[in-house]
Amino acid sequence: MPPSQVYVFWNFHEHTRGEVDFSSTPTHDLAGFLRACAAHGLWVNLRIGPYVCSEWTWGGLPLWLQSIANMSVRTYNPQFMTEMETWVRRVVRETRPFFADKGGPILLYQLENEYNPLSAGNPDENFKYIDWVGNALADSLALPVPLVMCNGAATGDTGAVESCNACDCEEWVGWKHWNASVGAAELRLHGKQSDKPAMWTENWMGWNSRWTWSQLTLRPEDKAFATAAFLAAGGSYNNYYMWYSGNNRGYYAGPAITTSYGDNDVPMHNDGSPHEPMFSHLGRLHEAFQAAAKVMLCQEAPQKRMLSPSLPHVYAYEYGACGGDDANTPGKNKL
Repeated sequence: MPPSQVYVFWNFHEHTRGEVDFSSTPTHDLAGFLRACAAHGLWVNLRIGPYVCSEWTWGGLPLWLQSIANMSVRTYNPQFMTEMETWVRRVVRETRPFFADKGGPILLYQLENEYNPLSAGNPDENFKYIDWVGNALADSLALPVPLVMCNGAATGDTGAVESCNACDCEEWVGWKHWNASVGAAELRLHGKQSDKPAMWTENWMGWNSRWTWSQLTLRPEDKAFATAAFLAAGGSYNNYYMWYSGNNRGYYAGPAITTSYGDNDVPMHNDGSPHEPMFSHLGRLHEAFQAAAKVMLCQEAPQKRMLSPSLPHVYAYEYGACGGDDANTPGKNKL
């Protein structure tokens, strides 16, 4: 079973500067959630951020940051880095008893999220910031599990694992992850990844729903094929995004996000009922994985191998959904 991934929303737990809340309600009870994961045999990827995703108000950053003089977020800015480090250390203090070395369920942790130093602002300052995150900050935490920086820049010398967030990550394994002879520019942006496990932290399924958007649907056989192809190509970690759709309550949803989060394609609706045929189809896929687990886990990872190089994998990312395109060969590029 894929590990459970949990965001820790800074603006939810520290709505007012200096007042951190990890206990007032069941939703705030981070330790309680981790205990529940342990009780049910679920491993955890703790995604601290503090920027976590665009579907949440200001990406999870608290609005009170804007009141601090000379503040500039997510770049090499002393004011932001001081506040970020204080928050990250507070989260680590709350969760440290639940890391794997202490018998807990946390196997991985993540800092930042889908960060691209070249996307905005001063690239040099952005590179300095992400180097600080992956080196000075991460090293000072001295955590016993791998650091993940998903779908962005792990940078050349942080040692972080850069994972894939997409509809289909098979080609990412074959063409990027195992490439040990990348150029200097690629190394600066992504770091050397050929000696690290190939991880799919967000296997996109039901995407966020937005007002006025049409609801596209994903065929179960397309999602099953993409997942199996990723593992066959050498992938070692897969997490569906999302398996259960859930709800956005209050005013924390990002711009135009509906209350029901991605309920159109996920295996479980937000009321807890199974979404067929996706639920049963992926269930059978994972029964097959379980039956073949010993063989799969005892093999060396293939090097730059694709399951079906002659067949087109065409996925559409439009209006917030990953949908299989009709260009897929009928009956052959499905599972």
